[in-house]
Amino acid sequence: MGALLAARLAKEVSRVLSGKISTTNYFWTDSTIALSWIQGPAADGRFFVANRVKEIRSLTDKDSWHHCPGKDNPSDLLTRGTSADSLINCDKWWNGPSFLHEENTVPVSYNVLLNDESAYLEELRPSERKTLTVTLDNTFLNNILSVYNNFQKILCVFSYIYRFINN
Repeated sequence: MGALLAARLAKEVSRVLSGKISTTNYFWTDSTIALSWIQGPAADGRFFVANRVKEIRSLTDKDSWHHCPGKDNPSDLLTRGTSADSLINCDKWWNGPSFLHEENTVPVSYNVLLNDESAYLEELRPSERKTLTVTLDNTFLNNILSVYNNFQKILCVFSYIYRFINN
């Protein structure tokens, strides 16, 4: 969803600035999975993903998308334990990753496309799930629910019980 938001924002900014400034858009994501969806073949069977990728591709050029490692991503600082107070003096937060300030910022090629989908689909579909089921045999509640099958009657019974306990 972040990639789609970036694509929509870039399109709107380009529309507003059209004719005033010549721009080239570069998009950065720390998600290699999202990047492989954007740069790779059309997604099969994942309609939610496929619809968003289709919109991203219609708004942007797939070659304008690049990978920013998570350790260099300023938006990940707070999720990695950086306090809000320390962001005031954080150079990465205010100026972005250091590689953006280098002479040749855009990498010539950073191929994150995975030929074998199973390498990243395992993250989406865990092979083993553990469930814990807890059942309580509360005979008082079971008796009330079996005798009174009407919700309004149950409310009346509980209100009488509550009044009896508190008076």
